[in-house]
Amino acid sequence: MLAVGEQMLPDIPASLLTRIANGFAGGVGRTRDEMCGALAGGVILIGLLCGRETTGQDDELCLDLVRQWRQLFKQRFGTTVCRPIFNAMTAPGGPQTCAGEAGEAAGVLWELLERANCLGAEQTESTSVPGGIR
Repeated sequence: MLAVGEQMLPDIPASLLTRIANGFAGGVGRTRDEMCGALAGGVILIGLLCGRETTGQDDELCLDLVRQWRQLFKQRFGTTVCRPIFNAMTAPGGPQTCAGEAGEAAGVLWELLERANCLGAEQTESTSVPGGIR
């Protein structure tokens, strides 16, 4: 998700994006019991890109995109919970890391945001999809 954030929000330092999402790593504080950190990172990015700035503003676009993101994530990985995804990734013969899953999720998020016209023309024309997914 950091790769998506760095490309879509170039005015926000990567170190700040990392700090914002850090507590969600490993299913919230590495408990593995809550939502996958890649899903949470996507929710954060959607909010940063499309969220309202005051409570009086309409937030339906943001909330609709978050619902779609959650559904796409669940379709792709079978769950939104960290532990089953982590267990599959770290099982014998698995990649032993969630980096591939996070990259795949980043590609799914990028495509969602592209379809929703949340990307600027400079991003859709000259930037490759994070995670290599198209």
